Amino acid sequence: MHKLLTVLTPFAPDQSGAVAALFQLGGIIIICDAGGCTGNICGFDEPRWREKKSAIFSLGLRDIDAILGRDDRLIDKTGNLIEIFKPNFLALIGTPVPTVIGTDYAGLAKIAEKKFNIPVINVPCTGTRYYDVGVEEAWTALLEKFFPENSTTPKSTPKTHIAGVLGATPLDLGVTEYNEIILENIAGYTDIRPIGFTNFDDFLAIPSFTHNFVISNSGLKLAKLCQEKFGTPYTINFPLYKLIKNFPFLLDEASFVKRILIIHEQILADTLRTMILSVNRKAIVTVGTFFKQAMENHKTNDKKFDSEQALRDFLHKQKFDLIIADVALKRVHPSIKCCWIDLPHFAVSGRLLSDAEEFY
Repeated sequence: MHKLLTVLTPFAPDQSGAVAALFQLGGIIIICDAGGCTGNICGFDEPRWREKKSAIFSLGLRDIDAILGRDDRLIDKTGNLIEIFKPNFLALIGTPVPTVIGTDYAGLAKIAEKKFNIPVINVPCTGTRYYDVGVEEAWTALLEKFFPENSTTPKSTPKTHIAGVLGATPLDLGVTEYNEIILENIAGYTDIRPIGFTNFDDFLAIPSFTHNFVISNSGLKLAKLCQEKFGTPYTINFPLYKLIKNFPFLLDEASFVKRILIIHEQILADTLRTMILSVNRKAIVTVGTFFKQAMENHKTNDKKFDSEQALRDFLHKQKFDLIIADVALKRVHPSIKCCWIDLPHFAVSGRLLSDAEEFY
């Protein structure tokens, strides 16, 4: 009952995050479910589905298939798809039912890879974790598949003055096009590759990136692996110019209040906190999140909410002059009196930044 939601809708789960990470990379994405998880992803958790094409398929498991583990059905169906799409890779995405019955995703991946002679990754999602875990696991699996430990790509790979942007998905950013979040020139770079919004060739160019910019925690592990494997340095920072463009009043409103709470993805919220403190040094800004927290951005008064009730209790005990968060979260404490600036978080409410309401 600890995770019971009474007023909030469920947040995007890990399988949605895995699909978001791989959506534009030209692979075949097979979601190992009966159809419900796939419908939820394409209907609610992936806004690009309305505008772009991606080879996403449900395994279409029947009850008896799931119970008996009919792996041969998966292999047969997959072969037909490979002939049609000629993909860059095949990705098997886990869901709750196969997880409960102990499906051997790694074994299935090996069988499919041997049979079809195509790179296959498995992302063992469970549906019980949040989207950021799925994003991280998908990118990690893809990097390890194409640049394994015994890879000949050395740390001394020639760099080409390319900036990588890691952790970019609509689930955090609330946009469906990368040119909405990336300036034409970021920190002196004119060639910018936002992994998650770009193509497979850009992903394969990761070893030659000069510098990586991590804009959400779901991209932090990928950045650390790139530093370890290829010697690529990284910086943690969110491109706030998109937010300021959408919310020109935000800094004005935050410049004269004392106690401020920001609830969103941690890196976005922490970058926004830094900007607020630059115009209001007397402010006490707390960052709260339901999702991954990195110690690099953590402050002593920050808060990780593990349930709807935890947020309700926190808002009941703490007093804030201003809250910056998705207005959907206001349902948790509808009687709260402080000023609230609506900052949509797609993984929480399914609303893009363009859906933001006027603050009140």
